[in-house]
Amino acid sequence: MSNGWTEERRRKQAEAIKQWQPWAKSTGPKTKTGKERASLNALKTGDHSLVMARWRDVLKINAEFLVQIEQAVAFEDKRYALECKLVENELLDKRLKEMTLGCQNPLIQERTNGLSDSHNHGRANHDP
Repeated sequence: MSNGWTEERRRKQAEAIKQWQPWAKSTGPKTKTGKERASLNALKTGDHSLVMARWRDVLKINAEFLVQIEQAVAFEDKRYALECKLVENELLDKRLKEMTLGCQNPLIQERTNGLSDSHNHGRANHDP
């Protein structure tokens, strides 16, 4: 074997331990206070410790917070894109009006006058 124990040695050790029965002689806490204290052993170390439980809670809250931030950023990105598109449309309308301002063709004047009204969707016109 890799740890130096042969099968024969393992067998003899197992027989000896069965004869000794160390589990029968083990002593644990006898008093009520000792038993209560020993019952908390699992909570002092490892994954069951109070510190680890608090860290798990903090990490869970942090993960939930990050999801909320990601959702808020995604929403703001969409809102910003829509605002940019609206500003772009308003600028295009303004440029088109400026370009056709001196035009004498009544058909073109009629079409450009209605542009800002159709894109504002009921909002007040902010052109100077």
